[in-house]
Amino acid sequence: MRARMAAAALMVAVPMANVAHSETTVEYWTRQGYSTNLLESPGPLSGPFWEESLKLRGTIGHDDAKLTYGIYQEELRTGAYRFGDTHETGFNLGYAHNLGKDTIMELEASYIRNSSGDVFLQLPGNIIGYRTVDRAMQAGGKVATTAFGGKTAFSAKISQLRHGDAQFTLDLLKPTKLDPDVGLVTLGASHFIAAKGGELCLCLEYNHSMIDENEQPVYARFPASTLRGSLAYGREFSNGLSLIAEAGIIVLSSDNLPRGGRQSRPYLHGEAKWKAPAGLEFAAAYKHDIIIGDIDDALAEVVDSYKVAVSRQLNPWTKVTLSYDLAESEYVYYLYDRTTRNMSAKLTFGEEKKPQFEIGYAYVKRTEADRSNNYKGSEVTARVSGSF
Repeated sequence: MRARMAAAALMVAVPMANVAHSETTVEYWTRQGYSTNLLESPGPLSGPFWEESLKLRGTIGHDDAKLTYGIYQEELRTGAYRFGDTHETGFNLGYAHNLGKDTIMELEASYIRNSSGDVFLQLPGNIIGYRTVDRAMQAGGKVATTAFGGKTAFSAKISQLRHGDAQFTLDLLKPTKLDPDVGLVTLGASHFIAAKGGELCLCLEYNHSMIDENEQPVYARFPASTLRGSLAYGREFSNGLSLIAEAGIIVLSSDNLPRGGRQSRPYLHGEAKWKAPAGLEFAAAYKHDIIIGDIDDALAEVVDSYKVAVSRQLNPWTKVTLSYDLAESEYVYYLYDRTTRNMSAKLTFGEEKKPQFEIGYAYVKRTEADRSNNYKGSEVTARVSGSF
């Protein structure tokens, strides 16, 4: 597989080299390891796994008009449980064009085809799995200008996730679609101005999820929209500290909500990074938000996410990193909640922009209102990555 992918990338890269103002890069990584819960399921399935990725990306043009492109292939093999294997192919195109001295327009489009599987039912001595082919499409644009004093940006994006029928490992079960198709429209506007050595931003964002009317009663998934207004401030200090703080209000609307079809919640977002002496780096982030796209609830989920990471550059070619993530999700339509914790540690050998070797350990724990859905697992991995 890797040889075929490399040959395909080479055939594309050779003609691009003859185009003026073009750059082409091939990125690769491969990861092998052992997991105590390969598919993150309540009944853990342990074993070795293997992952590999190859990506070709490049640019054509110059500063006034530039075309960017990328195509990648990722493979995941889950040991003896082949129904859990993943084959993912994706490509993206982008175009940027200067409309004047102070205005730039950017366009983007992407397509992903994902063939993967999971556990459908786990019985004593027998596991029923399934595989699906899902397709994700996205298109969007952005216009940024400094014509109004400061920097102003307007953006629009539309995405669609289409789920295929599940093919079960048990022949008695007919192919069945398990999830509805979901579309999402996002509109945004922001205005930045200099303030107190940093930047102040007035941000607006509107999101609307789209579910086919025929699929809404079948899968109990309904459309919703969010409107967020917030004020953000960011600043970098001379001692290596950078801060971002954002606060506002987010309003959730849907015909399937009680009390007039609307709910309001505070929107909070904060990030801090500090490059300390002796090669130490600290990072922390928090976010309180409402999401309506990739969710398990029928309408929306209120999510609190916390992230903490610390790393140290031991020498020019060795770096150690520790991280902890916590995500708490509260369902809006159903009386349900879940919490996911992730902890990881990795040791990286190799300088930046050169081939690297990484040894890692990760632990995940999921707890839900329905305890039968709880799971946990850990993995140890070795990873090689690079580009040319």
